Amino acid sequence: MTRPVLVTGASGFVGGRVAARLVGDGVPVIATVRAGSDDRHLRALGVETRRADLADATALERACARVGTVVHAAGATRARNEEELHDANVAGTERAVRAA
Repeated sequence: MTRPVLVTGASGFVGGRVAARLVGDGVPVIATVRAGSDDRHLRALGVETRRADLADATALERACARVGTVVHAAGATRARNEEELHDANVAGTERAVRAA
């Protein structure tokens, strides 16, 4: 059996399309979504969702359990300041890589 692909940021524009394409290709997908994100479209595709935020290394580690591949598509496009952008896009990516 093929191990699932974990897609971070799957409730967003890019990650959502990656997840849909993988499902369409018959690949099992697990998606990380932040608390409060609308994940109905993912669940309708048959995607398993796991709550994880890029700021939470422990949640990212749990989300990566038993997956074969990680596609990291999560990140911030808007923030109140440069520090928020750095924390999401640089430090968050570092946490995701370590978890994978």
